[in-house]
Amino acid sequence: DEGAKVPNHWVTDIEKIIQDCLMLNPDGGLGDALPGEVLHDVGQNPVVASSIGLTQHTQVMRAGAEDFPLMAEQSSPRWSAALGAWIDVVQVGESEDAFFLSARSRTPNSKRLLEFLVNLRLHLLRAFGKKVDLNVTCHSLASGEFVVNFAPVACLQRISVPKGEGCMGLDFDFQNPETGERVTQH
Repeated sequence: DEGAKVPNHWVTDIEKIIQDCLMLNPDGGLGDALPGEVLHDVGQNPVVASSIGLTQHTQVMRAGAEDFPLMAEQSSPRWSAALGAWIDVVQVGESEDAFFLSARSRTPNSKRLLEFLVNLRLHLLRAFGKKVDLNVTCHSLASGEFVVNFAPVACLQRISVPKGEGCMGLDFDFQNPETGERVTQH
């Protein structure tokens, strides 16, 4: 039903992502798991990756951070007693703006950590508007900890190009409206 699609882009529900991840994972990690319990990741894709157009939604995957090593990557984590979490900025690649913020905690749903992440989201949206989007994911670890990854990303636009010149030889590409760069240029 096309009429059921509610336009809700730029409403990344960080609390829902974390709460869903907590509810789907064994309390205390795999060491305390009941027979059949497995780890799950939860996330919300940025607008450019939305598979159903107007409506952003959370996605659940049967996996843990160990299944995707980048999600558990650490650079120089610092303990924040106020947030009850290890906070880290992880560089991904060589570009200065290719990074994600990682918060590792047994209680990622604590009020202070949620407020920190939501306020960071609001700050970025106020500063950059709809030029920035977020990829927010929550990953469980076998140890019972959780990793919340918060990655600001450019709002790429899908553009039409001649067949054969686009992504995977198709007739479309993605372009960064700020720089004019296209995905197939790299």
